[in-house]
Amino acid sequence: MLDLKALRQDPDAARAAVARRGQAAAEALDRVLSLDARRRELLP
Repeated sequence: MLDLKALRQDPDAARAAVARRGQAAAEALDRVLSLDARRRELLP
């Protein structure tokens, strides 16, 4: 399981680690980061 805080702090390292699992995993990580950023915008 990946920690969102760790992903936010160093997204490039997370992308490098996930890239070994294939393109679908890399795309999923990008989607998670995008959704997290959107969620943080909407919360007060």
